[in-house]
Amino acid sequence: MFQDGRSEDHLIAPALDWTDWDDIAETVHGISRAMLLAEGKPHEEVAKRMVEALTGHDLFASAPSWDGKWLSVLLRGAGLPRHALRLCDTEEALRETATEILRPVLPPARLDIDVHTRSASLNRAPEADGCSSQSGGRFQARRCVG
Repeated sequence: MFQDGRSEDHLIAPALDWTDWDDIAETVHGISRAMLLAEGKPHEEVAKRMVEALTGHDLFASAPSWDGKWLSVLLRGAGLPRHALRLCDTEEALRETATEILRPVLPPARLDIDVHTRSASLNRAPEADGCSSQSGGRFQARRCVG
């Protein structure tokens, strides 16, 4: 999702050689391989659209190593460089935002400690309701400034 509220989502038809499948992920997301094959857009089309729409933006994911693996598969499957788009950890954005908000009201000696404590507590919150940070897989984007 962009800062202005715009977003896109696409079902991706898997390439013929993409045979990796996880029944648990299917259950979590409610998307079957048959649905992807029937309703998904060609992976090349989605990859090119992502590069077109997301180049020049900071991209954040809750599990950048995991999501980055699949992003790389998608990009390479479309004949694009695997690092055409790079993911950052959402926690990084939370820390930056918290630091900006708290800097005027906290002494410098407490700033790093409080920001670390607050961002760590936010990252624990999803597990409290039984969710895993790796079950998401939604990419977020914000415009790069400066």
